[in-house]
Parts: sequence; structure tokens; C-alpha cells
Amino acid sequence: MKIIDAHVHMGIPSRPVFGNAMPYTSEDLLRNMDRASIDMSLVMGIPHVYENEYIIEQSRRYPDRLIPWAYIDPWHHPKPAESIKRIAEEGFLGIKFRAVSLRYHLSDHLLLDPLIVACRENGLMVSMHTGDDPSCTPLQVKEMAQAFPSVTFILIHGGFRMLIEEAISVAQQCANVYIDQTAGSSWQLTRALEELGPTRIVYGSDSPFMDTRVELKRFRERIEDPQHLALALGGNAMRLYGIK
Repeated sequence: MKIIDAHVHMGIPSRPVFGNAMPYTSEDLLRNMDRASIDMSLVMGIPHVYENEYIIEQSRRYPDRLIPWAYIDPWHHPKPAESIKRIAEEGFLGIKFRAVSLRYHLSDHLLLDPLIVACRENGLMVSMHTGDDPSCTPLQVKEMAQAFPSVTFILIHGGFRMLIEEAISVAQQCANVYIDQTAGSSWQLTRALEELGPTRIVYGSDSPFMDTRVELKRFRERIEDPQHLALALGGNAMRLYGIK
């Protein structure tokens, strides 16, 4: 069974950032991956520090272990068609929006539509940090997923804390929405499995903010069916990201 960690932050921050993160290099990550028997990790920059150059550089250095994902601030892309095309040409598989603290919300059509249109035209997926903050609710993801049905949306954290049922409902209504269960609770994972089945869920650790081994333990304890576990820990991600 191949194990893919679909949510890892990596980089060498040049200033204090979210969670007071220390530098987390590719060497740090690979060492922790080997310790936890992780085959591949989807990597993006440390929150609020958009180190896409480091991400793509290290992903090219370790193509069998790292999957590059671009972290973007939508306010800094005045020419979205050109910007997103360049991201795709560099080898990124998708982009992530994290609206918290950046003064927008995930259903802001005026700001985000041009970027998502460019993602659609360049074959990129879109992941969105969600939770119970007014800027990033699952219903906002639903708004965008229904507006762009040919784009794959990954609902990160599964409506963390208070909006878990809302996140599940969104995935039920939108076939192009998958739930990244990063940093969620065991109960949250169980509810998603009960309502969605095993094919719409992906495992992620949120490393280095969360311990990869602890997050793996949560999945292994909660998902008793070996086939379902194999899908959640890697099979679904392989299908999504086109990994053979």
C-alpha cells in the first residue's frame, strides 16, 4: 500500500510566520517521511510565506517523493491568466487558497474567478483551507465548486471544528469536491466515511504543525476495512494526482 501525505508545509521562512514555524527543509521532511513510512508528500509553502520557488526546486530534486503545490495570495496576481499558466508550466499540480487573515472569502467571485478559470484552462486543481471562520466556510467552497464543475476542489480540514457536517453535505452535493481530513478529529473522519464512503477522503498530516505519525494512527484506528484504509491513505490521492 502506497501512503501519500496530501498536506505538508515546507520551506525556510525569512520572517516570523503562522504558528512560529521553524524552518522545515526537504531534508527534514524526508527524514520524517522515512520514519513514518510515508512514500510521497504533497508539499506547499509555510502559511503566509509563499516560497513556491523552493517547493518546485525541491520537488524536482526528489520527484519520486515530493508533489509540488503552489501557495498563492490572490491579491498579488494582477494578471491571473499569465500567473497561473506559469505555475502550471513549472510543474505544480494545483494551487491553495487560505483566506484566513488575507481579507477575502472563498466565494469572492470578483477576486477568485479569474484565477480559477486559469486553473481550469491549465488543468490545475484547487484546494481551499476551510473551518468555522467566516472567511472560509464549506458553503463558500460549494459556491465555487458548482460554478466550476470541471475543476477538482479539495476541501481542506473538512470544515474543522463546527462545520464538519456542512463540509460533508457539500461533498455530497458536489462530485468535484474531495475532503482532506488534515488536522481533524476521529469523530469527523468517521462521519465522513459514513456519509461519503472511502473514495472522497484523503489523508494529510499538516506537518510540521502536526505529527505525521499521530495523524496516521488516527486513520489506522478509525478505518477498519483494509481496502478503505488503502484508499484514504494513498489510493485516492494517486488517482487525484495521476500517480501510477
